[in-house]
Amino acid sequence: MLITELSVGDKLQVNYLKEIELSGLGSGEKLMAYASPNNNFNISGIIGHHQDLLILKEDIFHLSSRFGMRIHGIMGYGIFADFVVKINYESKTITFYNKKKYKYRSRKKDIIIPIEIINLKPYIWASLQQYSEVLRDTDSIKQDTTTIPIKLLIDTGGGHAIWLDISSDERLTIPQKKKEAYLGKGMRGDITGYLGRSFKLILKDIELENVTTAFPDSTSIATVRGQGERNGSLGSEILRRFHVIVDYSKNKIILRPNRNFKAKFNYNMAGIELSTPVPGTAIYLISNIEKDSPVSKLNIKENDQIVNINGININKFTIHEIYELFRSKEGRKIELRLRRGGDALHEWTIEFRLENPI
Repeated sequence: MLITELSVGDKLQVNYLKEIELSGLGSGEKLMAYASPNNNFNISGIIGHHQDLLILKEDIFHLSSRFGMRIHGIMGYGIFADFVVKINYESKTITFYNKKKYKYRSRKKDIIIPIEIINLKPYIWASLQQYSEVLRDTDSIKQDTTTIPIKLLIDTGGGHAIWLDISSDERLTIPQKKKEAYLGKGMRGDITGYLGRSFKLILKDIELENVTTAFPDSTSIATVRGQGERNGSLGSEILRRFHVIVDYSKNKIILRPNRNFKAKFNYNMAGIELSTPVPGTAIYLISNIEKDSPVSKLNIKENDQIVNINGININKFTIHEIYELFRSKEGRKIELRLRRGGDALHEWTIEFRLENPI
């Protein structure tokens, strides 16, 4: 388990045994954390014994600000390994089962994928088919029928579909139809690179087409290259299409398609990121503006506050709902009422349409 705020570790009276350096995605400075072994946890009646705990010296994730709610840390393999865990993305629930008593009831459309555990991290094998070239006359793209086996880290907390390290296999390439993008926040800070699409991702008997694919630049992935000999990672934009059952004791993950299975693979087409200085309130500030995004040439700056969206008061939205709007439909018109410097007398409206260059 990872605690992202040092003050929370202090409140828990955790015994800081030693200081260690963490590896991860991002292009910033090295990240240090305190390690604390043999802790016991009680999470809504779920008991975890002899758990290793990491407490960041500096909160570089700012999860509470980015997601608009109080978030103190991240659960990982240490907790999951003690249980069979069912993740329901539709109901937004996680259920823990006694791994000795759990009985799996198979469904017709279930797929069971073996998991490989390396350094307490879960990996699966998948197959990938890429887009190979853009046809000039039609601007359409042609797929490469070559199927490439890829090894992916399962990242249930990652907001991406998949990201790939093209240096891990000479057959992996960045598609011609791509955009420079801010890809998120990692252990080492901001992750930048390209966003494109893969023609097909194959998970055993299931094929997912036109999958949004992130390609972090070499600086962002420098400290994770070679870890687990992986080609990349698989995130929640894939997993949310399934009811997920994770059984580390039997080295398997079960994917059961849900109502989101056939949803299109979209992404933030507005090109802006948000944060809140007061989690739990509707104070949403612009935290990042992508180069060449629909809003990049408009009157908008970092730390501008959103007052309303399409004429609807901002109090009606969560951060998640705003991002869902930004991911909704290419060509959709968006109006943002903005305020600068906290001054209600300094407000204006910008208009733009969602663009999908990939």
